Amino acid sequence: MNKIEKWEVDSRLTENSAVYVIAIHDDLEGFRVLLSGKDLPAFRLTVSKGSLKAYRVYDEVSLVGLSYEGSFTPPNCFYIVDSSEFKEQQVKDSCGIVSEESSIHYAIYTEDYCIDILSVREPEIIELPNT
Repeated sequence: MNKIEKWEVDSRLTENSAVYVIAIHDDLEGFRVLLSGKDLPAFRLTVSKGSLKAYRVYDEVSLVGLSYEGSFTPPNCFYIVDSSEFKEQQVKDSCGIVSEESSIHYAIYTEDYCIDILSVREPEIIELPNT
C-alpha cells in the first residue's frame, strides 16, 4: 500500500488550494515543472538529469483516488510517498538502475495533474522573478 506524507515545500504552495501546473519540461536542463496559483508568483520545480530516475504525468486528478495510507490532505498537493507501487515497479523494471534504498518518490497532485517523480535528490523549488 502507498504510504503518503506531506512534503514540506514553500508554505505559499502548500497552503494554497489553487496551485496549478503551467508547464512540464524534460530536456537537457533536467525535468522541470512550472507552478503557480491564485495570488501566487510562479515557481519552478527542477530535478537534475543525474538525480531523476523516473517520472510519470497523468492529466487526470481522479488517479489520486488510489489507496493511500497516511495524510493525504488537500489543499496541499505536495507529498512524499513511501512504499509506493510506482517506485516498486520502477525498481523491478530498471534491472538495477533504480535503487529501492536511494530513490524517493515525490508527488504533486493538483486539480489537473498527477505528477510522480522518482529521484535520488529532493527536487529544488524556487520562486521565479516577475517579468
